[in-house]
Amino acid sequence: MRKLFSLVILLFFTTAAMAQTAYIQVTGESGLTVYLNGEYKGTTSAEFNGLVIENVRQGSHTIKIVKTGYSPYEETISVKSGEVFAYKVKPFQKQEVTVTEKGNGTISEKVKKGATGTLLVQSVPIEIKITMPKVEGIENLQKTKDQWTVDKLLEGTYDIKFIFNNKTISKTFEITGNDVTSIFVNMLNGDVKISSSRDERIKKEEALKNANEKREALIKKLCETYYFKPGLTVSEFMNYNTRFSKEIGYNYIDYNTNDFKVYGRRSGKTPVEGPNQITCTTDGRNNVYAYEFFAAASEKNDDPSVYAFYKELIKKIKEELPSTFYTESDHYLTLYSRNSNGLRVSITYSNWELGGRNSKGSFVNIDFRVDD
Repeated sequence: MRKLFSLVILLFFTTAAMAQTAYIQVTGESGLTVYLNGEYKGTTSAEFNGLVIENVRQGSHTIKIVKTGYSPYEETISVKSGEVFAYKVKPFQKQEVTVTEKGNGTISEKVKKGATGTLLVQSVPIEIKITMPKVEGIENLQKTKDQWTVDKLLEGTYDIKFIFNNKTISKTFEITGNDVTSIFVNMLNGDVKISSSRDERIKKEEALKNANEKREALIKKLCETYYFKPGLTVSEFMNYNTRFSKEIGYNYIDYNTNDFKVYGRRSGKTPVEGPNQITCTTDGRNNVYAYEFFAAASEKNDDPSVYAFYKELIKKIKEELPSTFYTESDHYLTLYSRNSNGLRVSITYSNWELGGRNSKGSFVNIDFRVDD
């Protein structure tokens, strides 16, 4: 008896729950996208002559129907408990857009109103006819100037026909928001080229990304070659740059204030043998923010190896990077890291003459510095 009572209660609540929901039978052509209250419900198909939406609660709902290349529409419907609500899709209106022509003459304008993307058509010959079935007013429309533009096209897929004399070329293309799709059609040989400003932007972004990666790799290589690493305290720097700590250590202080210290030394070595001078500079917190590798020739001769040493460094950078990634003059080049450490690497070549002694020399200075 108790089991029977429980079953009756269960059936009661199940029936009550079912009675509170309804169905919406959407009737329309295949390929329409259906939303209910902003939620995607499916795509219409030939099997159901549309789409059935199940488990719809009674009350007011907003239904939206989307067809690619046409202006979507939505409206509010009221559904009763337990009913099958019949919703017939209304005919879609063709888009109204802005059509302009530009060339050796004035700009003419056709229809106004729109959406999100732009189509630009160029052709050989210039004067052809164009048809876009989904767009109002573009049926055998005469193109008379070089650039034929349709503004404010909705995102989606479009068919287009180009007609010249008895020849017709048909193509399908995509429109994306805030982008320009360009089509160049050669009616003489049948060649059609379709490109998008989005594709060009992606190419530029990829090229920029690759260049940035190359720049960081070059800066990293320079740091590794000359033993500099940003963000080290002076003791950490001494442990990292063993050559510096061995030859300099903490013993040679060129200049000392409350704000910074400079450790370094000078010798008569050439670039082939090693640096004439290496220094590191620390801030008030004892962090190394600058490191200088100074290679010079003897004051009595302008050693060609110094200039060759400089040119080899510069050549490597110019082979790898576009000029926007460095600052250059006749005898210096500066690279800036894009990482958060704010590192810049300056490479300078110079020569000099000492007055009255007819002696001259040259040097290359590689300066690593972390900017504030």
